[in-house]
Amino acid sequence: MPFVKYGRENEDKVADMYVKKMHEEGNTGLRVAEFGLSVNPSLPHLGASLDRVVFDPMSNDKFGGVEIKTNPKARSMGLSIAQTVDHPSFTANHFLVSKDGQIILNTEHSYCYQLQGQLGLSVLSWIDFVAHSGIGDIFKQQVFPDKDLWSKTMIPKLNSLCFNHALDFFLVK
Repeated sequence: MPFVKYGRENEDKVADMYVKKMHEEGNTGLRVAEFGLSVNPSLPHLGASLDRVVFDPMSNDKFGGVEIKTNPKARSMGLSIAQTVDHPSFTANHFLVSKDGQIILNTEHSYCYQLQGQLGLSVLSWIDFVAHSGIGDIFKQQVFPDKDLWSKTMIPKLNSLCFNHALDFFLVK
């Protein structure tokens, strides 16, 4: 799994780039720390992990998270993350799209659901989604909870997966 290996090898570097970018934008008090598993007591059968937790003294909600994604394919092609948007090699279900001249997270991509799950299972009010190919600048978008998506769609599907399907894996017939 070269994508996972590349991500693990570059996560600290991208986290440092995120902090540097935030400091350059005037947020010099921002701090990040590694983060483990988050389990919501009301859903103890589910868990989520973020790449980092963030303390942002300039934010109304001081604590958030960072989820980092890297793209070794883009790097091997000499492309920055921004250059992958609308590129023929990345158009099929790409996690970034162009909308009204701005690059944004594709709300139909699994990363969007991952972020909503992380927000739903943690006490955090926001997550900065950060992506980098190893070339150029990082992409950063702050994501907030979509409470309807979480409660009406994701929880029922995750509960069904856990209680109707995953347990079959452990049960000996």
